[in-house]
Amino acid sequence: MPERADAAVARVRRWIALQDQPAADKHIAILYYNNPPGRGNIGASYLATLPSLVQIMARLREAGYRTGTALPDTAELTALLEQNGRNMEEWSPGELAGMVSRGRVTLLPMAQYKRWFDALPAAFRQSVLAAWGPPERNPLMRVGAPPLRAPWTARTTP
Repeated sequence: MPERADAAVARVRRWIALQDQPAADKHIAILYYNNPPGRGNIGASYLATLPSLVQIMARLREAGYRTGTALPDTAELTALLEQNGRNMEEWSPGELAGMVSRGRVTLLPMAQYKRWFDALPAAFRQSVLAAWGPPERNPLMRVGAPPLRAPWTARTTP
């Protein structure tokens, strides 16, 4: 399977390059759970999600990653994520607009999303399309416009 071997070699090369890069120049994404959508639902059953995130950020700072000027404590992080980092239902009109107006959420043009999506490996794209359909037809990806004419994408839950 030459394509799999090539993919594995490419991944190892990226890991080696990342290993040699200073921590302060690396970018990390931390994914967290918010279901059912809304305030107060950030976490996972019986896990101390938000205190754990605070500890992870502290460890990243100790390791030399750029984490901002001040790390939030658990209460501050909870408030920040409930205001600006959660999924919303359609029954909460104005919530997304409020998040955007506070400058903490950015709506992404569908064309940009599709350029990034098209750059992903074909097998992965096909699995996403099989599960979710094309992004321009998926209500999870459209915000504030009639169906099939939405110029923007953002992650929301119907």
